[in-house]
Amino acid sequence: MKSKLIQYAFVLLALTMGCACTDLDETLYSSVATKNFYNTKSDIERAVARPFEHAFATIKERQVLQELTADQLITPTRDGWWDDGGRWRRYHYHTWNAEDGTDILYLWNGQYQGIGQCNYVIEDLESLDPAKFGLTESDFNDYKAQCRTLRAMFYLTLLDAFRNCPLVVSFNDKTENTDYQVAPKELFTFIENELKDCVNKLARKESLGTQALVQGKWTQAGAAALLVRLYLNAEVYIGEERYDDCARLCQNILDGVYGPYEVSDRWDAAFDWDNNTCDEVIFGYPASSGYSYWHYSGDVYWYAVP
Repeated sequence: MKSKLIQYAFVLLALTMGCACTDLDETLYSSVATKNFYNTKSDIERAVARPFEHAFATIKERQVLQELTADQLITPTRDGWWDDGGRWRRYHYHTWNAEDGTDILYLWNGQYQGIGQCNYVIEDLESLDPAKFGLTESDFNDYKAQCRTLRAMFYLTLLDAFRNCPLVVSFNDKTENTDYQVAPKELFTFIENELKDCVNKLARKESLGTQALVQGKWTQAGAAALLVRLYLNAEVYIGEERYDDCARLCQNILDGVYGPYEVSDRWDAAFDWDNNTCDEVIFGYPASSGYSYWHYSGDVYWYAVP
């Protein structure tokens, strides 16, 4: 009996020693992370497109806060409907209070969520080999420039709405980010430098009638148009006039420096169902009823277009 126990113990010890030499790292199939997500060109494109879908979703709050507090739009009551506790009236009369903080919070959080998504994709692309996906370094540079331009747009919205904001430029290295609100001038300079650099990295629209080929993508003209918005408001943002820079970029866009565009012969062509073919549109989010959630179901259309 004693001999059998010794043999049994020896077998257990041998099995234990054998297990100790086995690689127990798991190959997970139930979850997706960076290391197992990128397998094809389509995976790269899905990752790049994700922040754009999020940006589309943030239009509503910006529209509410920027337009209903200005003098172009008003949301009236309709036979007892649409009063919502006086919310829209308070925006119109500039008497909003803590009860109206939801839209403001959504605007703030929405931009930083988009910035985080852009940072994540930019850093992922920097760690991947384009050749593995049948792509070139130039393709990757364009993808990164797309996300950098979109990130600059998020920051431009924050600068316009809040002025003093933290500067977050990395998803993985938190030491590159500030844990405090930077001065408006620092945020302005970051946006300006990003857009000026991306103008040279983005694709240029080559001919009229090809807007559908670049719809939903940032082009040279798109980045230049964001710079126009930045310079137009520089005096308010940072107390410096940049109207000459604004006018120069506007003229460059009109002269086709960043690609050919032209004003349509109909005022509503840019808003029509086939506006993906309209050469007046410099940048637009692709959307179609039943195919993109934020167009109708997410209320972007109902809040903004009418």
